[in-house]
Parts: sequence; C-alpha cells; structure tokens
Amino acid sequence: MRSVKNVLESLSLLLEQHFKLFQRELSGELRTLLKSLFILLLCLLPLLFGYIFLNISLVFCFELAMPFWAALLLAGVLNFLLGGWGIWLAGRRLSGLEFFPESLKELFLTRRVVFQGSKLSVEPGEGEFVSEGAASRADDAGN
Repeated sequence: MRSVKNVLESLSLLLEQHFKLFQRELSGELRTLLKSLFILLLCLLPLLFGYIFLNISLVFCFELAMPFWAALLLAGVLNFLLGGWGIWLAGRRLSGLEFFPESLKELFLTRRVVFQGSKLSVEPGEGEFVSEGAASRADDAGN
C-alpha cells in the first residue's frame, strides 16, 4: 500500500512539473508574441503609407515608357507576385512551427515510463508526435 502511495505522489509531482514547464513556455511565448505585435502595429501605418507612395511613384515611372493603364497593370502584377511570394514564404515557415516542444517531449517521455511494462504502451519515435486520437486507438487495440 505504501508503494502505491509513493507512486501516486511521484506521479502527482511529475504532473505538477509538467504543468509548470507548460506554463513557463506559454508565458515566454506569449510575452514575445505581444511585444512583436505591439512593434508591428506601431510600424504598420508608416509602412503602408510608404508602400502606397512607392507604388504611385512606380506607376508614374512606368508611364514614361508606356500608357497609363499599362503602367497600372504592371504595378498591380508586380504587387500580386510579391504578395503571393510573401504568403508562400510565411506559410512554409508556419508549417514547420512547433508549439511547446519541451512540454510535448516531456509528456511523451512520461507516458513511455508510466506504460512501459504494460501492453498499453505506445512507443513514438524520438521527437515524433503522436496525436491523442491515434494514441487512444493504439491503446484500445492493445498495442
């Protein structure tokens, strides 16, 4: 009975440490996010006005060599391509973003230790993410 109590106390302490790690990661990431958003909002309006004036200047520069409608079309196509490239670049960068990597790693290590000797064990590879649904299905199947 005493060993069960010790195991439960250890598990409780381990879960408490997981929550503290999660909270520390969340507060650090949230602080960085809020600072970045504040700086972005401060710089967005001057950037927007500069971009508009740059495009107007570009259209007038193109107008020296072609009709006004063609200069507008060319400036629009260049902006369209630049915006598409920026969205593609941001999407590629966001697809590789990992949220709370240390917390997830610790949770998977804890799960491996807790279920190690039983048939309910699911062994993800090092750094591999197994969704909760997939892990539950594997547990239900007895793997």
